[in-house]
Amino acid sequence: MSAAAEHQLDSKVVPRLPEIRPILAIGIGVGLSQFAQVAMGMTDAAMMARLGPGPLAAGMLVSSLWVQGALFCLGMQVAMLPVLGAAVGSGSSERVTSVLRAGQIMTAGLCVLQGLYLAALPFVLRLFTADATVIAEGTRYALGLIAGVIPWMFFVSTRFFLIAKGEVGIFVPVSLLGIVINALLNFVLMYGAVTGRPLGVVGSAISTSLTSWIMLGLLLAHMRLRANQRSVAEFFKGHGATVRNIVRDLANLGWPIGLIFFSENLIFSVGSLLIGRIDTTSLAAFVAVQQWLVVSYMLPVGISNAATARIGFHIGRGDNTGVRAVLAAALIITIVYSVALSVLFLALAPLCVRIFGVDPLAHPDFVAKATSDMAWLAVIQFFNNFIVVIAGVMRGFRDTKTPLIAMFRNYWIMGTGSTILLTFLLQERGVWLGIALGLALTLASITFSLRAKLSKLDSLIREIGGRDSAMGRFEAAETATQKGG
Repeated sequence: MSAAAEHQLDSKVVPRLPEIRPILAIGIGVGLSQFAQVAMGMTDAAMMARLGPGPLAAGMLVSSLWVQGALFCLGMQVAMLPVLGAAVGSGSSERVTSVLRAGQIMTAGLCVLQGLYLAALPFVLRLFTADATVIAEGTRYALGLIAGVIPWMFFVSTRFFLIAKGEVGIFVPVSLLGIVINALLNFVLMYGAVTGRPLGVVGSAISTSLTSWIMLGLLLAHMRLRANQRSVAEFFKGHGATVRNIVRDLANLGWPIGLIFFSENLIFSVGSLLIGRIDTTSLAAFVAVQQWLVVSYMLPVGISNAATARIGFHIGRGDNTGVRAVLAAALIITIVYSVALSVLFLALAPLCVRIFGVDPLAHPDFVAKATSDMAWLAVIQFFNNFIVVIAGVMRGFRDTKTPLIAMFRNYWIMGTGSTILLTFLLQERGVWLGIALGLALTLASITFSLRAKLSKLDSLIREIGGRDSAMGRFEAAETATQKGG
């Protein structure tokens, strides 16, 4: 066998790892951006607390409900990543334009959906509380958030476009600047600094909406300043029938992701309800430790988005080896990150608990329970991280229903069911064990599905490439017809 043939065989069996750098670059950029968004919410909560328990409860209740709707919309928009990645990989600017236009149309529809959802929240609040102050303040806060729906949704779609192109450097500065701008606007609008007319909790909603408009403007300005005027123009062009077909494809890909995002915290919500029936201290410890799960979740989300976009990119090029390289890089990064995080959570558990600011002398039970719960978190985040990343890989193959089925069967039914049963047997330990079991079963299920896809990778790439090529030919014919007309 020749040296060239041996090299070709080696590259197929043991893929090179050129994807480590782009996966890390995109993953860290997206992860830090996600963390900045969480920090913005925490800043709002801290500033609302100064208004009193009523406004704080109203703001946090509406925020938690708003997030559920936003997660569904975000899941729908994530469907843009594999299709955009493939369009970029194909080298067809017309294809990129059509996918962007389709994503824009879908985003506009999601804006309407989220706006209607926020408008309905004043009625939903009555299902959660009878407190008149919370209902009144929550209603004002929900209506104030409507003004920020459009910029936030289009900020997300613009961000996915840049992820598909590998241009993520702007995410962190824009997100960090957003935190600062939001806090300053809160001082002016919520507390009445400068104006002397404090608006209370609705001032925070207006601040959030204004910040979203500013962040979208900064992202578009960045694209233009990089002499990428074509990129900005692509958001406002497209071809009729082709775009309609892509919108349909995006919706078919997106709704399973939206359902997963919408309900992925179900098992933790059930856990909170079950632990709340045991005692308040256990509930406080459980909820506090979950905040570290949110923090640990940020980088895997970024790696997941990166894997989706990069696999789509290599599928667009018909590059089997590139797809395998993305998978290898994503899994290696996830293994290293998850193991390191597990060691840190175990070694630094007391420090992680002290960060919550609870006096160990005044509340020794809380500190003891939370420290013990950190050991469970070290295990659970490992399962959770791999589920997130492998689901992103599956999205790169345009498969969004398999993770949904796995989550429904193993996570919602078996995981939640075992959590309820084990709680009666083992108290709070049963909650953690049930959650770990649900996540482990889900991970095993989607891992087997991924192995099945990899066993027929060549035919899968040809199938996806064939569909995209057919769409490209239709698009070219449509463009020629329009020019001829």
